[in-house]
Parts: sequence; structure tokens; C-alpha cells
Amino acid sequence: MKSKPEEAVVTDPSIISAIIDYLIKREVKSIVICDSPGGLYNRNRLKAIYEAAGYLKFENEIVELNYDTESEEVPSHGSKVSSFDIIKPILEADIFINVAKLKTHAMAGLTAAVKNNFGTVPGLRKSEFHCTFPKRIDFCDMLVELCTLVSPEISIVDGVLGMEGNGPSGGIPRNFGIIAGSRNPFLLDRVLCEYMGMNVEDALTVKSSIGAGFCPREVKDINIEGDIRFPGKFVKDLIIPESVESDFSVRVPKPFRRIARKVLDSFAARPIIDSKKCIGCRMCHEICPAKVISIVDKKAVIDKKECIRCFCCHEVCPERAIDIKRSFFWRI
Repeated sequence: MKSKPEEAVVTDPSIISAIIDYLIKREVKSIVICDSPGGLYNRNRLKAIYEAAGYLKFENEIVELNYDTESEEVPSHGSKVSSFDIIKPILEADIFINVAKLKTHAMAGLTAAVKNNFGTVPGLRKSEFHCTFPKRIDFCDMLVELCTLVSPEISIVDGVLGMEGNGPSGGIPRNFGIIAGSRNPFLLDRVLCEYMGMNVEDALTVKSSIGAGFCPREVKDINIEGDIRFPGKFVKDLIIPESVESDFSVRVPKPFRRIARKVLDSFAARPIIDSKKCIGCRMCHEICPAKVISIVDKKAVIDKKECIRCFCCHEVCPERAIDIKRSFFWRI
């Protein structure tokens, strides 16, 4: 979304600049910077995002900012999705470098290398996946499948200034003090999960990657180069999203778990609109995959009973007017 570097939503331009310099020194003749945010995917929106992020200055005879909004359906050969709609610059690239921001995430728990590949899917097409996969773990299984399809040559994660709390756009900027990279995005995210002090069960793309056999559960089984050595907790007292909640139903006898999950779900964290901040821009209405957000008297209103808790609305709100709140039951 449209954000300034100091808001810790987008990759810092200094990271982009360093990558460009590296590629130019190695005589790369054409570099394309691209993004595909949630919501509308058009030239005006892309330019506003590039401008706010501080990327316009990179344009020259070698570096191009992508404004091509065409995409193509690509067979997946996976078990979750038969095909993915992928934006054109990814398909045309000889080498795809995946550059992500290290943040907590309301839906996935953590967003880094694997989740960032969702940016290869054009704008509003992203919402369709939330309807197809309303359960968060199923959605993250899909993201893992997408990552294997687009297969970045290398993934680089900017965690110098990252985000904690209700990320990926409404959280709190925090200095995590790390830049990490790997040819394997699954291993990279597993290491970053450990670095952040997060439980694997709460970082759902990592959990899905382990389940798919793409990375080990234990960090000690990963070869790490650089200054990080485990065991060790590098980020202390990380604020996780309000939406991340333990599944207490596993403590209930099996015959009653389905009922227990339904009861617990009624108390789970949900998006809440601050009518004082809401400007009625309709971005949440446009992106909502379940179509349960309406605009009444120039203010957004959510049908709480039909909300699937994907938190897309929270992610795209330009005014930070949508928060995530747990019920009193969860807080105690």
C-alpha cells in the first residue's frame, strides 16, 4: 500500500538502491522494480505507491518502474490451486529477486520472504484466494505453493526497521536490526521466525513450509552464515498481532472439538472500524473478498456475522481506521 519508508510498511529505498548498485556493477542491462498491492492495480495507484516509498528516483536508462498491469494464468501443478494469475514482469524476467519487509501479519502471523510472493498476483485477484481458503492455515499452504511456482532466484528481507503488532500496515515500527537473504525462501523465513522469537505455530507460512517438507522444524538443521548464532533470542518481547490466538479446542475431548471451535470463533479477534478516522474511501469495500463491508453515510460498516477475518480491510486502509480487537474472553 501507499506508505513512506519510516512507516515500516515497504522495503526501505536504501535496500533497493544497494541491490541496484550490485546488479549494475555486474553489468546487468535492464532492471525492473515492480509491486502489486492489494486492491486496484493500475498505473495511477502504482505511481502513488512508488512515489510514497521513495522509488521514483531510481528510474534511469537501466532501471524501470513497472506500470504494466497485464497478467497471465500459469499452471500450478500443485494440490491446492490449479493455476495462478501472475503479473507480466515476473513472467518476463530472467531473474526474479524477491525483496520483502520483515513484519508481523494479522492473517499469517509473520510476513517475510514466502508471503511477499503474493505480490506476484495482480491486485484484486488476491481477494479471491481469501474466499477460496477462508481458513488461515489453508491460505498459507496456498502461499507456499505459489512460492514454489514463481521460485525467486534469491530472497532478501529488510528487517532493519520492521513492524510488530497488528501488521502488515497498521502495526508499530520497530528496529529489528537485520538484513537477511537466501536462495531458499522457506529456510530464510524459518530462521527469521526464530530470530523474532515467534512460535512456529503462530507463523503460519513457516508452519505450512514445514508441513510441506520444504524446511526443517529445528533451526539447528539449517546452515547459517553471518553474525546470527542459535540458540538465542534476538528480538525480545515481540508484540504479536491481536489476531494470533492459540487453539484451545485441542484441549477439549475430540467429540466436542467442532462445537468448541465454533464457540471460540465467536470470541476471536475481528476488524473494528473507527468511524472518527474513516473517510469513506471505499478501499475496504472494494477489497473485501466476502463482500461484507458496505458504506453507510460515508462510513464503512462491517457485517460481523459474515466476516471471514482475512483482515484485508485492515491491510489496505490508508487512514489506519481499521483496528484488530480481541474480545474480552481472549484477553483474559
